Amino acid sequence: MKIEALDSLVQKSDQPEKMAKIVQQLKDVNFSDSYMTGREILKLPELIQQDETIKYATSGFYDTNTSSVLIVVTNKRILLENKKLLFGSQNTEIPLGMVNDISYNSGMLMAKVSITSGTKDHKISQVSKKTVTQLVDTIRHETELAKHPNEQQSSQSPSDIEQLKGLKDLLDSGILTQEEFEAKKKQILGI
Repeated sequence: MKIEALDSLVQKSDQPEKMAKIVQQLKDVNFSDSYMTGREILKLPELIQQDETIKYATSGFYDTNTSSVLIVVTNKRILLENKKLLFGSQNTEIPLGMVNDISYNSGMLMAKVSITSGTKDHKISQVSKKTVTQLVDTIRHETELAKHPNEQQSSQSPSDIEQLKGLKDLLDSGILTQEEFEAKKKQILGI
């Protein structure tokens, strides 16, 4: 499913208002790798809580599954959603505060990600090489925020937020490239 096709999911959803919000969040994070995950995206209104914000999303294969999963990083958790072909679904939730470690290995076209949470290693394979770095960086960043919420709030001044909004406007108008925007954002946030 291409990002342009996300809008069509709003009409298919049982919760169109919530789905519209989710679609916008997916667009805001430049969601582009949705290999075989249309059914999983349709299930997100049931899974995403009102106070959650999607920070990044991509696709891959979870553990020994041979079917694709939608990997969604929010401000609270990592969701691995696999809507089964005929019926049912398999959801794995990893609270960000429980993430101990994350690592990845890149191959020629695809990558493997390992997330350690408590004593469990969550293995995700077949992640696009184009999305793996941003996936891992987002998980690391959101994990730090979840583990140290007060430090992040006090370190961001209103001027930082205004600067980020201004940069986003420049990105949306085509003056900045995505790479330039990400570099400036990391600089402002001190990442």
